[in-house]
Order: sequence, then C-alpha cells, then structure tokens
Amino acid sequence: MRALANTKVSVLTGTSTDEWGDTVDGATVSASAIPASLIEKSRLVTTPEQSTPRVIRYTIARLPSNTTVGAEDRIRDDVTGTVYAITSVTAPSGVGHTPDLRLDLKRVT
Repeated sequence: MRALANTKVSVLTGTSTDEWGDTVDGATVSASAIPASLIEKSRLVTTPEQSTPRVIRYTIARLPSNTTVGAEDRIRDDVTGTVYAITSVTAPSGVGHTPDLRLDLKRVT
C-alpha cells in the first residue's frame, strides 16, 4: 500500500567547510519536487537515570521506491522549508510490488 503524499520534498546532499575548517552540511539539491508523506509522531520516554517522563518527537517519511537517497543526505520539505536529517533508510520487502522507502528523520531547522 502506498502512503498518501501530503507534501513535496527535495533531497539535499554534500558537505562544505566553514571559515574555521569545520565540515558543515551542504545544500546541493540532488532531487526536487518528490511527492512524500511526512508524519510527526511522539512517544513518552523514561530512563533509569531520568525518572521524569519526556516526550520525544520524531518524523517518518515515505518516498517513492525509486528515490535515490542515503542516510548521509537531508530532506527539505518544499512547502514549509523545514530540513530533516535522515537517521535511517529502510526499503521494506514486498511480494508482487515495490513498497515505498521509509525514512526516519530528525528535524534540524
């Protein structure tokens, strides 16, 4: 089953060096206007060290299976301008069809 697209995104690739010699994310667009489904979710987390519950927000994206994207790239929502770092890319297996890519994202802007 294909996810219903609710936005269009661009894939940002590459890095550059700032004036102090540090590596920073580049803004080279390798693909744009890709139909995508972006869904923000949250979960309540506690740890042994921190008994106070915290709400962790994260975003899941679904992109067409033929999209070239890697965990070192970033995704920009073309509607809102929000940029997300990709923490993982999963190509689920499917019988008789090629399912969409699933991307776990972390908001960076």
